[in-house]
Formats: sequence, C-alpha cells, structure tokens
Amino acid sequence: MKYDMNLPNFENRTFYVQDDSIWKAPKVILDNEIVKKHRGSYLVTDSHGEEVKFKIIRNALEKVPAILINKEKKPLTEDKYKWHEVVFIGWPFLLLFIGGGLGALFGGWAAANNANIFKNNKKSKYMMSILSSFGILFIYFLLLLILVIIFPELEE
Repeated sequence: MKYDMNLPNFENRTFYVQDDSIWKAPKVILDNEIVKKHRGSYLVTDSHGEEVKFKIIRNALEKVPAILINKEKKPLTEDKYKWHEVVFIGWPFLLLFIGGGLGALFGGWAAANNANIFKNNKKSKYMMSILSSFGILFIYFLLLLILVIIFPELEE
C-alpha cells in the first residue's frame, strides 16, 4: 500500500511510504528515490533545505504504520481495523490456552499472517484468513502428532 506523507514543508514533492507486508520493512520514497534508514531513523531534506528526522512505527493492532516526528506520533491515515477484522486476525491466539508455548508460536504465526491478509485489502480476505488459519492449525497438529510419535513419553 502507498501512503502519502502529508508533512509541512514538503510541498510540490513526491513523498510517501510503501508498505506492502508486515514481513518486510516499509520503504520511504522521496522524489522517486528510496530513502535509506540510518540508525533506526530516516533523515530527509524538506523544500526549504532543512533536515527532518523521523521514524516509522508499527503496531500490530494498527493497519497502517505511523511516523514519529519531533516526538509526536502521526498516523499516515485514519484507516484502522474494524472490530470484526480484529476478531478474524486474533482468534488463532486461542491456541495459547490449549497448546502452551508451541500453540502461542503457531497462533502468533497465523495471526501475523491474517494481519498481512487484512492489511492488503484483498476482496476475499475473510476466506483467505480462514484458510490460512486452518492451514497453520493443521501444521500445528501435524507437528504435535509427529512429536508424540517420536517421543511417546510426551503423551502422558
């Protein structure tokens, strides 16, 4: 997804964040060139020749990253997950209660995958989320079965 950076002093310049996946870092584009990250921050020159330093902040519960500039957090858009999208994204974490640490690991994997599906606004996002979650759930139970076969004492 492409998010325009509407910051003061960047008039008549192409300035946006390209964020396609939660698995990859977002790219900052200024005048059609990728801005390099330096020590966790981005440093760009505005239209008046002054340097502006900012960071991109990601939160798992927010659909769009925000920027931290002058110690103030500014969302790139007001686009947020709806309550039912949060339910679809987070339900795999229920594996934590029945599967312990391994369940939490697979539940987190499924939830991150679901967040990526909903972030990209695909038309069939609900079906893809269900298929992804149940696919990872299947892998989880298959791994448990293999572990019980290899280590029969775990079954007790």
